[in-house]
Amino acid sequence: MKNKKKLAIGLLIVGLFFALINLLITPNFGDDIKFQSTLSNHELLPWLVGRYARWSSRFLLEAIMALSMKIPVILWKILDILVLCALFIILERLSRNFIKQKNIVFVALLLCCYPFMHMGSAGWITTITNYLWPLTSCLFALVGLKKVVIRERILPYEYVFYIPALIYACNNEQLSVTCFCLFAVTLLLQFKKKKIALYTIIGTMISLGSIIFILTCPGNSLRLKVEITKWMPEFPNLSLFDKIRIGLVSTLQHFVSIPDVLFLFLSLLVFIGVVYYNTSLKRRIVGAIPLIIDIVLTGYYIIKYVFIQRDINYASTDILLKNKYVVLNQGLHLALLILYLICVLLSLYWIFQGTKTFLLITIILTVGFASRMMMCLSPTILASGTRTFFVLYFAIITTVLLLIDKLEDKAKWIRRCIYTISIIGMVINIGMVIIMDKMY
Repeated sequence: MKNKKKLAIGLLIVGLFFALINLLITPNFGDDIKFQSTLSNHELLPWLVGRYARWSSRFLLEAIMALSMKIPVILWKILDILVLCALFIILERLSRNFIKQKNIVFVALLLCCYPFMHMGSAGWITTITNYLWPLTSCLFALVGLKKVVIRERILPYEYVFYIPALIYACNNEQLSVTCFCLFAVTLLLQFKKKKIALYTIIGTMISLGSIIFILTCPGNSLRLKVEITKWMPEFPNLSLFDKIRIGLVSTLQHFVSIPDVLFLFLSLLVFIGVVYYNTSLKRRIVGAIPLIIDIVLTGYYIIKYVFIQRDINYASTDILLKNKYVVLNQGLHLALLILYLICVLLSLYWIFQGTKTFLLITIILTVGFASRMMMCLSPTILASGTRTFFVLYFAIITTVLLLIDKLEDKAKWIRRCIYTISIIGMVINIGMVIIMDKMY
């Protein structure tokens, strides 16, 4: 009964919070305007076929997007609220068996801390239907994979829901790679144990088939040429190292150039965890390094952008190493990011003492980070903006949730601290959405 009450409270928090968010947003800028204008003069199927031939492999995603453009905005907003409520329930299902049920409310609070302004970077309807809704579908399909991992039987009728959800989700490039990695790793582990589940095979085939579909889409090839000319003419001449450099530097700058509550949560809880689970001074120093890097760099960017340049925006990454200052600046960011990642992984190992939970976190963070780094292969790695971080954000949310579950019983002040930062994060989230919407 208590668990159901906690679930109801979490669902209420999510429902009310994202109802408020949807009241604040207005889908009248960016690609929303462009697509609404285009679709008013075209039939859906011919338009989708044309998009596949000349621009995009997102056939399923853009079908849902186009239908969303044709219905009243208020109905679309209700659908979005329902999807976000479903996302909370799915996250709760995924976290079950890994966290204590009394901590379900933290799932809701962390979800409400996700910087929702990112879902307006190409227009609200366009971005949400191409990224957030497929992510929800992806996580639902991963509930089935979780059942496989914990050796719980998937009932025959559940395949009817999991398979279409996975097909829809994998129409997004980043999610297709994410799903393939997760299903393929599970398949390899099962192969070693000589116990391969049917759903693992199906999931691997669907995600791999989606990747092949994306790579062979004629529209994607044409789009690549256009986007190189428009967004990054230097792209064909960049070495693989340069592309990785841009990806790494832009990733760190993203999380520190505007105060990021979820990134702060990760850094802070890693430090608290090391302090509580280790008496070694050296280990505690290692655990403190990620928090110091986060605070120092965020402070630097606040001074630079807010107080000096009077601007609130994410830092832009230089494509070319034009002078010594750029070389020094990017070299420092690269070194700090590598140091951050090493210290976080070491700290998580010490906190979870090398258990299966640590292995799970490592896989989740690696897949999340890889989903962002695959953008290095695209000339729109910078132009695509904040929306391409969405998988990494949910990997961070999962890690933070597992850390909270590990630490919240250690002291009452930790639980209070988590609630306080979550509320601050939700307020910042609302404020940034208002700023984002008013900008256009």
